[in-house]
Amino acid sequence: MIEMMTAKKIDQNGIWHSERRGKVPLLENYIPVPADVRTRDDSEPCLFIAQVNRYLSDCPVCDEPFDNNTIILRLQTVALLPAKCCDLMMWFIMDVMPIFHPMDEGGADER
Repeated sequence: MIEMMTAKKIDQNGIWHSERRGKVPLLENYIPVPADVRTRDDSEPCLFIAQVNRYLSDCPVCDEPFDNNTIILRLQTVALLPAKCCDLMMWFIMDVMPIFHPMDEGGADER
């Protein structure tokens, strides 16, 4: 039987407190992505974790202000906001931005 990850079971450090598996760090682990927001793979690695109030001040569902303990997990093509106020896993599709480095063009950085 599959255990569902819920918002209230993810702490401010990105640790999922699973009833069966114990403490599971989500950073650098693959997280299943729901089909309705999936743009690529069934699961994607968590690339970084940040405080959500740096990007959003209030919950888009209940309008509760986010505190410093509310996080957002950035995956490759989506972001996951585990909103404890509503116990909802909110998914956001992110624009993919290619990273350009001057050395990719075969030359040195000319300044």
